[in-house]
Amino acid sequence: MRYGFGYLRLMGFTDRLRKLGFAPPSRTSGWPDSLCGRAVPGRRTLRVYLIKPSRYDDDGWVMRYRWGVIPNNTLTVLAGLFEASAASAAVDLQLVIWDELVDGVITGAVVDSIAARGARDGVDVLIGLAGVQTSQYPRARDLALQFVRVGLPVLIGGFHVSSHEASAEFLSEHGVAVVVGEADTILPRILSDFLDGGLRRRYTVTAGLSSPTGSGSIIVPAIGDTAMPAIDDRYAGRFFNPTFATIDTSRGCPFACSYCSVKNVMGRRMRSRDPAQVVRWVRAAHDEHGIRNLLVVDDDLFRSPEWDAIFVGLAELRRSGREVALIIQTDIESAAHESNSSGSPNGAARASRRFVELAAAAGCFEVFMGFESFDPANLEQTLKFHNEERSDRRRASRDPEHAAERVKQRYRRVVDNWHAAGVGVHSGYMIGLPFDGAGCGQRAARDLAEVGVDIASFFACTPLPGSEDYDAAVAAGTIDDT
Repeated sequence: MRYGFGYLRLMGFTDRLRKLGFAPPSRTSGWPDSLCGRAVPGRRTLRVYLIKPSRYDDDGWVMRYRWGVIPNNTLTVLAGLFEASAASAAVDLQLVIWDELVDGVITGAVVDSIAARGARDGVDVLIGLAGVQTSQYPRARDLALQFVRVGLPVLIGGFHVSSHEASAEFLSEHGVAVVVGEADTILPRILSDFLDGGLRRRYTVTAGLSSPTGSGSIIVPAIGDTAMPAIDDRYAGRFFNPTFATIDTSRGCPFACSYCSVKNVMGRRMRSRDPAQVVRWVRAAHDEHGIRNLLVVDDDLFRSPEWDAIFVGLAELRRSGREVALIIQTDIESAAHESNSSGSPNGAARASRRFVELAAAAGCFEVFMGFESFDPANLEQTLKFHNEERSDRRRASRDPEHAAERVKQRYRRVVDNWHAAGVGVHSGYMIGLPFDGAGCGQRAARDLAEVGVDIASFFACTPLPGSEDYDAAVAAGTIDDT
């Protein structure tokens, strides 16, 4: 048998990926709930479907893929929370993770079959539509109404329904229970209500910590001792690299960027999981599930109160032979120190240098950071002051040309610091900010290449519910929110 040069190159590339801990996806068949069995006689059994809705494409078709790239973190977090709550409630739990992007489209016939199988198997069925973003809301709404049609109880949560009151109210009026905010402290109450015969119209966080938002305050749960995510081997096998998993070690973001809804749903008060629990979870993920690559989904790991202890623990795991590699998200200041500075560094510079060094020791090979713009006017308009040098913040308009050059120099220094530690830089960049104009994308691509980023992802500036930009657009009439 003869092989072309392209085939040999592919095989060589595959071998290199295997050495880095990557693996080919599994070839399982059947629906995610195909292994669910009948209830044990005399015991109450709860079958929970945790569903991540897909979204509609421009022609109205539900999007789906043969293999995925990144598992959904919300699904695994909720799976862990449900397992802990069910154990406390002394009920048998059958947990089904169903990600429409990779597990198959939930058609009307599938909805009917889920209801019929639940009745046949003698189990109580609960539907949870998880982590719904604005782009996924139309699909999530349609699924919710279909499940209500066949008489199944439905929960829905995520950033969209936590931010957009009209959507939450519509669903509540049509028999869907809306979960606003994080579910850690709410879930035991939800499960208790369900087992007692009925869900409430809405659940919100009422116990926890007070956290500032962009314009007020909310209650958020403390997560120091909350249940850890549950790894589902079947679900992991639906992705291009089944040795890849996700984890959140902290939540919240201290900044007030006007385009972002994180601060208004999860708060600006940073909260962390217990570092020892995180390290034990990573060890078990490696030893019991073959996980070799982790995306740490914290919105800004540098602002976590426990990043130092977590990195130290993960570095120790690597020294013990567990070669788990990390992708993290953080902000520009995490690596903004002067690499060749003479004299004694200040506290911010010491923290920045230590963060980069420990991240590399813990196995970080890629960092995602929001550059967003090279234009100081855009950074200040969106309240992303921390991307500027301290001397320019709120004053860049006095000397815009030199301030813009200093932003570029700062970005270059950040990239160089990460590269010196052996870590690649993935830049997020926004197109269509208030001071952008014709050719802004081309200039951004040129400047990003010049400062040396390894990957650049471009995002069209879109005001989303829960952000100040959205409220301003509605008030100005540029968005019709009816």
